Amino acid sequence: MGRSSSGPCFQELTDAAAQYQQLQQQHALSLESALSEKDRQLAEGQAMFDQLKADFKYNLKLLQDRDDELQANDATIARLSDDVSRLLATSSEVSVRLKKAEERAMAMEEERATREHNLIARIERERADRDRVTRERESQWAEERREMETEKKSLQKSLQVS
Repeated sequence: MGRSSSGPCFQELTDAAAQYQQLQQQHALSLESALSEKDRQLAEGQAMFDQLKADFKYNLKLLQDRDDELQANDATIARLSDDVSRLLATSSEVSVRLKKAEERAMAMEEERATREHNLIARIERERADRDRVTRERESQWAEERREMETEKKSLQKSLQVS
């Protein structure tokens, strides 16, 4: 007997094929759903990666800018440190020169005071000598006046007598 398309085997086969096709469709839908979910997760992951990459680049730029600023600050600090060292050396030189100038000024002041003292002593000696000479001359002149007065009186007497 030949197989007819209306037999129970055919029905089983048709049912099995339909079931297989339905399973295939479910599996395809499941795979499509899983693929869509994976695509969505991949898109989210890519978005997160892109955001992390952008953040990393931004932070790297900040770090580079900060490093550049730190290098510039280091150079400025080194230059300022050299300036301070030079200023300290200059200050030390000026301090030494000032101390020497003060010592010279003190020596000059001592010399001036000594000269002033000597000059005052000399002036006082000369004044004392002048006063002594003046007193001696005044004494001599007084003596000469007395002698002249005596002689004048004597002459006047002699003129009156004659």
